Amino acid sequence: MKAGSWNVEGLSATKQTNLIVYMKKTDSRIIILTETWLRHPNQVPQPKESRWARKDVIQREIHPQAKRGGGGISLIYDTNYFPNIQDSDFKFCRFARWLVFSSERLVIAGAYLNPSLTIDTFRLSLCALKACIAKADLGQRTLIIAGDFNARLGPITGDRVANNRCDPIMALIADMGLTLMNSALRRSPDRFTFISESGRSIPDLALILQGRHCSLSVHAPPANTPHQLLLITMPDELTPPAHDPTRWNWSRKAFAREPENVRCRAALEPVMEELVAAWAALGRHMDRQLTQDGESDPTTQAQVDELYATCCFRIREALTDIACWQPSTANRG
Repeated sequence: MKAGSWNVEGLSATKQTNLIVYMKKTDSRIIILTETWLRHPNQVPQPKESRWARKDVIQREIHPQAKRGGGGISLIYDTNYFPNIQDSDFKFCRFARWLVFSSERLVIAGAYLNPSLTIDTFRLSLCALKACIAKADLGQRTLIIAGDFNARLGPITGDRVANNRCDPIMALIADMGLTLMNSALRRSPDRFTFISESGRSIPDLALILQGRHCSLSVHAPPANTPHQLLLITMPDELTPPAHDPTRWNWSRKAFAREPENVRCRAALEPVMEELVAAWAALGRHMDRQLTQDGESDPTTQAQVDELYATCCFRIREALTDIACWQPSTANRG
């Protein structure tokens, strides 16, 4: 699973379409967009495919004679991965400096902090963001904070200079126990998040909490902008460990030799009786759909998939520490 951040420098229908193509190609589920420059949500229509949706926070403090909007943050996300999203899942700054999205799987915050902000306002914005995240009650969920902070952190990220936003950012990291993902790339030639004819720098940052085995990479964006696209790769925990066959080791010897095979048989008999009855009931349900008076059930395939997953889990559960083990605890010589 991947999440990302991109300063889009003006969201358009073309950029949105290109981004969704990019998200499909890279298996990305959610992307933070900063500097969308939207004046109202309908300025760029929602994605045509129902699988994708966009949430906008619009910068309202714009001069009425300005030629375009300013600032702004949007999230484009995969509704298959984030189903049943409600407006209450989004919290945002009234000045459109940050947006926090809280889901069952992770909490993700997008930030755009204009370079014209005073250092005091910058600090206050970070404090407000921190307070909003604290209300989300993370639990065991991963937290991602990413966006264009217009902060340059010098050697910490491999940038050639640091500005006065470095200390507030590092204080936020220390206070919240975050990891600055850009620091892992500080010696990489691909670390720069802003590339133009005038030079290269790293104003776009990605911070993470409880993101074990997560990694950051910087890529060319799907449309020509100086800001590059930050992509965070995370282990996909959609499949619980108990249902994931790659997390288990099996012993054929335990099925073939005594006394293990006797224990396996005793453990499996009641489970198999239960599963046979469940498959028989589902089979009768499917047979009824073939009769003239039966109605087609659109959930049949989902029921088959769910029962198959249940079979795998129940068999594995019954034989744990007899004929199968988690790899981390397996020690069979």
